[in-house]
Amino acid sequence: MRPGTFAVDPEPFGPSDIRAAATRGTIIVNPSDIRGVEPHADYVRRSGCCRPAGTHGPNLVCTFCGLEVATEQTDCWTVPAVHFEPGSVVVRGGRAVSASPDSGRTGLRRQRRFDP
Repeated sequence: MRPGTFAVDPEPFGPSDIRAAATRGTIIVNPSDIRGVEPHADYVRRSGCCRPAGTHGPNLVCTFCGLEVATEQTDCWTVPAVHFEPGSVVVRGGRAVSASPDSGRTGLRRQRRFDP
């Protein structure tokens, strides 16, 4: 993802062992665009070769409420992206706005299509 943009992923996203039940409609952003989140307390969720691979479920939690809100995928073998759960980001007028006013960056512009 280009910085400053987002896309809605129509495909299921989540751990490969539960792919059939995985979340659809995640909001994808560039890792440099995230704010108001911190790493999950469960080390397994943050595992990967060099960085979080995103293969064990959401690995970022909201700094303010502690809820699991996103999955960071920035390991050396993945395409760098952050997948926010659909309920944690609201899209208004073609811009992504965090559901919590203080938790995330606002005003990211929608890409015309999802290009990983």
